Amino acid sequence: MLGKPSRGVVGTAAVLLLVAAFLAGRYQGMHEVLRHDSPGTVESPAMLPAVPGAEAPGAGTNASGLSGAAITSTTTSSLAATTSSLPPATSARSTITSPPAPTTTLVPSTSSAGAGAGVGIIPWWEALDHAGEEVTVEGPVVGTYYARSSNGGPTFLNLGRDYPDPDRFTVVIWERYRGRFPGAPEVIYRGQTIRVTGVGAVYKGSPQIEVKRPEQIEPVE
Repeated sequence: MLGKPSRGVVGTAAVLLLVAAFLAGRYQGMHEVLRHDSPGTVESPAMLPAVPGAEAPGAGTNASGLSGAAITSTTTSSLAATTSSLPPATSARSTITSPPAPTTTLVPSTSSAGAGAGVGIIPWWEALDHAGEEVTVEGPVVGTYYARSSNGGPTFLNLGRDYPDPDRFTVVIWERYRGRFPGAPEVIYRGQTIRVTGVGAVYKGSPQIEVKRPEQIEPVE
């Protein structure tokens, strides 16, 4: 009769059985485990190579009460669980953020081309082309007249051409502004070359400027 195996023999058999199970799981069971969705697929004990002295007499169990098939199943399941716990490979995507396009802000010009702006001093014969603009007109005073009895009592200073020539340029000073001048305008400006600043107008086809202050008339030396 065979006696009960000693504890040392049983321990050696268990170690060999674990080694065999690991090798079997690595070379034969790994591809099968990865192929199945379920990590608990068990290799058949018939597929494992026999290990001499690893089987115990009787029902084929070792001293710890576990069969070779049970140990193989446990080892294979552990390997499958370890494999399934590995994080899946991910592809990193580089996101390139383009800098925002510079915004161009348009600022409206503050310069004004209003009345008289940029016109400068013009000769008397060009005054008709600048009606409605603030201009400075230069020319010789060739004729003067104070119409005392006329409505508003205007004083006329005609530049370049005298009345009734329609091509003349006329300075008009109404009677209510005559007192602002140091003397009678028709006298102090007669025969002089002057520069008159104001808003150009047209009366019966002839250009003119109305003057309210003596500062608007500048004698030219």
